[in-house]
Amino acid sequence: MTLRMCIAALACLLVLCTEGRTQTSENSLPITPAAEISAALNAAPEREGPAPATPDGVPHQQLNQNAPLAMVQALTASAIPLPGIKFAPTPFSLAGSLGWRLDPDFAEGPDEGFIRGTLEFGHQHRVEDGSMHLLLPSEFSTIALEKGWGVIHPIDDTISGETSTYVMIYGARNPEELETVWLIAQISYYQARGLSMEPADSTAVRRTGWGWFKRITGRASGKQ
Repeated sequence: MTLRMCIAALACLLVLCTEGRTQTSENSLPITPAAEISAALNAAPEREGPAPATPDGVPHQQLNQNAPLAMVQALTASAIPLPGIKFAPTPFSLAGSLGWRLDPDFAEGPDEGFIRGTLEFGHQHRVEDGSMHLLLPSEFSTIALEKGWGVIHPIDDTISGETSTYVMIYGARNPEELETVWLIAQISYYQARGLSMEPADSTAVRRTGWGWFKRITGRASGKQ
């Protein structure tokens, strides 16, 4: 499949989402309930083999062991049914990258669950790369990184908060790895939603003040 066809496929997914549909494709994965996500991450396997090469600066990319196109498309397709999610080109990465954002009515998570000045909690990098940048609760990022699924972003301190970490999650090389990558992506989504990920408790937590967002007159920009 050519790059143009890849971009067209992602564009079709965007149209489905912006029309408010919740269609899934045959290669999408099931959603793990928030109350089960902690146990699922603890049970997830370690990533096999050496870590991919990544630069120490920005733009922060995965330079080898990249995800096949089918895995990139399946990850995007799996996210479409998530309530309140919206997709749009992101200003925080190279052209062709896809931002994962929340509708304001669903964004009840802490400030550090979003890239500052936006409702974007993560983004998929362009299809040649296949990795993701995500904001994760620190207790979950620790587990994911210890199992070899990603690396901390080189400018994490300027993006995350006291209870979150900005990480790159490596692209899935096969369907088995995709299950874990999708699991980690859902954790970032649940943090942005403000949903409890405590076992047997997936109710929404108290809304954190959104005055910070309303006071912002401009959005952050730049390559990350």
